[in-house]
Amino acid sequence: MTDCTDPGRIKQLLALRLRLHRLEPSRPLRDARRALAFIKQRRIVLSTGRSSLPSLSEAIAGRQMRGGWMANPEVFRIYKVLGKVHRSDAVVTAPLILGRETLLDVTLGPAVVRIAGDLKRRDAARASLPPLAKRLLADVEAHGEVRMDRWPASTKRGREARLWLERLLL
Repeated sequence: MTDCTDPGRIKQLLALRLRLHRLEPSRPLRDARRALAFIKQRRIVLSTGRSSLPSLSEAIAGRQMRGGWMANPEVFRIYKVLGKVHRSDAVVTAPLILGRETLLDVTLGPAVVRIAGDLKRRDAARASLPPLAKRLLADVEAHGEVRMDRWPASTKRGREARLWLERLLL
């Protein structure tokens, strides 16, 4: 195990993170083809946001972003490339990490479906849901989909119920 209190080692690890996440020193990803190659190489990335995973929006910008990507000077390129990536059959999207849209290489799709569909896991997750989230899940299972703007709950409480279901892959 390495000593993470050494300032030199911390600096080294941060530089490694930036390099692996294609943030510094790096050329930005200019098109969907390169973005898809980025996802295929890393297998799992966040669409936007910050975590220990690489962020596709930061890779498109070619640098670490402060604040939201919508306020970034490269907003139009980021939006265009993200849109093409989301329409591609080469990626699977799911809100896996921190409830954020996570992009997975298509080869990981069956594994996520298998985990999400595991009956024991689903039963345990269902048991941990608050009542409103259980009601939302029952409506989704009965109707296939539910329009949240027409669902009989306040926006805040409905959003919380939806987030419960997303985070537990239900």
